[in-house]
Amino acid sequence: MTGGGPPAFPWQGPVNVTVSWAGLNLGAELGVSIGIFKPMSLGRLMALGAFAAVAMSATAAGLPKRILLVPIDDRPATTQFAQMIADMAGVQVDLPPDNILGKFLQPGWPESIMQWMDATGVKQYDAVVLSTDMVAYGGLIASRTDRSSYNLAMKRLQHLERIRKTAPNTKFYAFSAIMRL
Repeated sequence: MTGGGPPAFPWQGPVNVTVSWAGLNLGAELGVSIGIFKPMSLGRLMALGAFAAVAMSATAAGLPKRILLVPIDDRPATTQFAQMIADMAGVQVDLPPDNILGKFLQPGWPESIMQWMDATGVKQYDAVVLSTDMVAYGGLIASRTDRSSYNLAMKRLQHLERIRKTAPNTKFYAFSAIMRL
């Protein structure tokens, strides 16, 4: 490495992403191409790929195309990018209101997000994609602090379980970030 800069990542610059789901090569079929203009963590890239698979599976299966997304935080990489990818597949993505997702170091409000999900009615969606870090703790940064007790996090996840039972035909996809050491 010269110049003392950061190491080069193999995914700098435009990247063609091919998504396979249930044996279907959806990326090639739909011509998905995502331009990444600065280094992106492998975890974020994998999360976007997972979301793309969910979004494009609705198109491939010919199902109504509506997804409820509870992101890990309010960053554009977890909200706007997901909506842009879904838009490429003709999928509508609904997010909780910005004011309950938190902002930067301010955690989101899991109880408000659950109330919003209850009021919105998850039955009307083909899929729900959600961050368990947001649901249990209030987001990625909040999941790394000790603000929420184990019992409180479990209570929030049990509320999510009750919401899940109200929509047995809606597919739920949950994800969580594993902390680096």
